[in-house]
Amino acid sequence: MDIGKVIGLEDFFSKRSIEKIHSSIYLAIELSELPTKGEWIYALNKTMSQYFKLRCNVEWDLEADDIHMKLITAENGTPIKYEDVIEYVPWKKLEQDEIQQIFQNYHFHYDSEHVAWKILVLKECNTCVLLLTHALYDGMSLVKIWQSILQNLGNGSMDNTEIIYDAIDKPDKQFTSQHPYELIPTPWSWKAKKLLVSQLFKYAPSTIVKPNKNIIQFPAYNFKEGLFAKSNPSQFERYLKNDFCLHRTHINNENLTKTLKICKVHGVSFTSYLAAVLVIAMRKMDPSAISGNNLQISIPINSRKFCQKSLNLQDSQCEVGNFISGSTLSYLIDTNEDIWIVAGSLQDDMVRNTTSLMGNTVQEAKLLESISCADFLTAKISEDYPGQTLEITNLGFQNFNIEGSKYHVKSADFATPQGISNVAIYSVISTPNDGLRCNFSYPKNYKVPWKTI
Repeated sequence: MDIGKVIGLEDFFSKRSIEKIHSSIYLAIELSELPTKGEWIYALNKTMSQYFKLRCNVEWDLEADDIHMKLITAENGTPIKYEDVIEYVPWKKLEQDEIQQIFQNYHFHYDSEHVAWKILVLKECNTCVLLLTHALYDGMSLVKIWQSILQNLGNGSMDNTEIIYDAIDKPDKQFTSQHPYELIPTPWSWKAKKLLVSQLFKYAPSTIVKPNKNIIQFPAYNFKEGLFAKSNPSQFERYLKNDFCLHRTHINNENLTKTLKICKVHGVSFTSYLAAVLVIAMRKMDPSAISGNNLQISIPINSRKFCQKSLNLQDSQCEVGNFISGSTLSYLIDTNEDIWIVAGSLQDDMVRNTTSLMGNTVQEAKLLESISCADFLTAKISEDYPGQTLEITNLGFQNFNIEGSKYHVKSADFATPQGISNVAIYSVISTPNDGLRCNFSYPKNYKVPWKTI
């Protein structure tokens, strides 16, 4: 059942996923013990009832360059079964090789009667990996969905069925794909910018997508050789190598607490501190290994609170979906400030972007509505290099444990695949039992200089 056209942000992410330029995002949790089949079915049934997007997919009209969200119902779909979303894999651990396999092999079927998410279960290490398409969800959606599943695990069991959801729902008021961004008014100044962007992109697309020449890039890395598995892919045949190198960092609770206290003394967040570490590390790199002097770090911003405040929405209306707005931190590496001066400067920029300039970041995301996202995607990957150097996605401190439940989350692990917007990515999450875990992924064919980070 068609429940509406997606917004520009979802349109871009959908086309990127459909063309296999992005596979999925994941959040893995290590449990004290694994649920039974019946408990999985019960918990997932409750969670799918709570979040209707888990029963959705996207469909598109290529000729009209149109993408819509659709709800899988009895009229056009089949029941959602256990085997459709739960897959047991024989891995004994979740490390670089296994993570590469996830991003290389698990692509969702779009324009179909299948849901665009899956849970991989590693019995050998009691680890469960929730995969979501970035077309409909963001990193915080992973958190919200896991919290709902864990809330329902152990509360019941459906033992005599293979069906998780029978797809018999009829439309009601909750079935709407209308994104809060659609309801946020666009000021006249941004309407003028939309018109300008549409004309610039139509007649001179490189002015929109071409990276700034001063941005730090790595001459040994480019899209054609370092990112894409095919050198000259045709439409809908592009896909990424995802053969990245992965450096994993674990900071236990004791050391994390110490680090956060030091950050607090200096008035900065951990994300700003991590960004400052990257600035200092770039100074130590061999000058022949990089070009440019402006380090640009992409920080995806969670716009849920802004949408709730602007539109007087309930928390439940913004829990699951794609609420990304972009923020870029810039810093010239050819300076001599110490790490806390750098972190303080970056913190000031980040605070502005998440407070006084938050409305602007949402309006920037809405600029995608003024252009063809398919053409924009083609233009971006036609360049040799991405528009930013690095990305930091920090899901923050998350408590998944439910009081009285036998299922305790021992640790969590968050990761994203290689992308077209940056060279390397930091993916971070913290939990009360385990502290902080960070995955730093960078191109395989450009390994040596990253050792300083």
